Amino acid sequence: MKRLGIIVLILGLHLDLVGQGIPTVLQKYRHLAFFSPAMTGVNNYLDINVGQGVQPLASGASLNTTLFSAYYSTRGQAHGSNNSIRGTGTETMEDFYAARNQKSALKMGFGTAIYTEKLGEFTKTYNSNSFAVHVPIANHTYLTLGLAAGFNSTKVDIFDLTLRDADDEVYNRFVASGGNNTYLHIDAGLGVTSNDYYFAIGVNNIANARISGASDLNFDNPLISNAVGGYRFFHSHSFEAIAVTSVTLQSDVPSLWNVGLRGRVNEIVTVGMNFTSNKTILAQLGFQLGDFINLGYTFSSTSGKSAVVSSHEFGLGIRFLNNNNYTPIW
Repeated sequence: MKRLGIIVLILGLHLDLVGQGIPTVLQKYRHLAFFSPAMTGVNNYLDINVGQGVQPLASGASLNTTLFSAYYSTRGQAHGSNNSIRGTGTETMEDFYAARNQKSALKMGFGTAIYTEKLGEFTKTYNSNSFAVHVPIANHTYLTLGLAAGFNSTKVDIFDLTLRDADDEVYNRFVASGGNNTYLHIDAGLGVTSNDYYFAIGVNNIANARISGASDLNFDNPLISNAVGGYRFFHSHSFEAIAVTSVTLQSDVPSLWNVGLRGRVNEIVTVGMNFTSNKTILAQLGFQLGDFINLGYTFSSTSGKSAVVSSHEFGLGIRFLNNNNYTPIW
């Protein structure tokens, strides 16, 4: 009975926390390279993003998510050379359009991301370290190929559990391993990016290898396919807008698609709205503070069979080595 109790507890938390096999990210536009390594380094500056998400649950507990990612391209935006899927331009609109005639060159992107989700005694950590090659196929249009490697770690704080039989064989193997399972994984992505649009596909967990933990608690790392895309259909000094979409496919859970629209006024205030296939509505609000700092807040509401579940995510974006005197739309 005790062994069954451990399994039920752990599987219950597993289904609640990581049923989709990917972290809960509301501001996905900050972390596109995690979903497709091909997006690594598409922005020609050091792009750092941190965030914190909270989803209160009916049980009184909450799902807490901590996010960090950093990406960089080997080719900067000096001398009017620019290519950024979050927006492109210089001090004037004339410079913006003239820069499109600059010759594109091969560039490479590097990055890392680490996200942690915690629910009660259950913690999952996702890590991805990516590399991408961006090959010019037209002026400011790139064919991008990316690879990533990292780890997914699942930890259950079993030491807080009260057991009838402390000599149980399964329990003691969990104790010996610290209640931790860690897997290495390899991901890949392919995409096309330009000044006006981006589209990329990615496959997570192409290969996996367990490096630590008890084999009795074998948390799956399923094959996950992602597609992300965006199209900037309007751009001016006073207003700019981009339409975005994403799709996630996983064999053991329903597919999830997302469509949305973001706009920014006077390169300062950003507002957005997203709709997903699981009856979730996301509302976004952001502020650009100078050329380097961006603040964002996203609220989501999901209508279920018995209740409405809300989530909150706060994000901070910092960009360095940005030689383009334009602050890209997020």
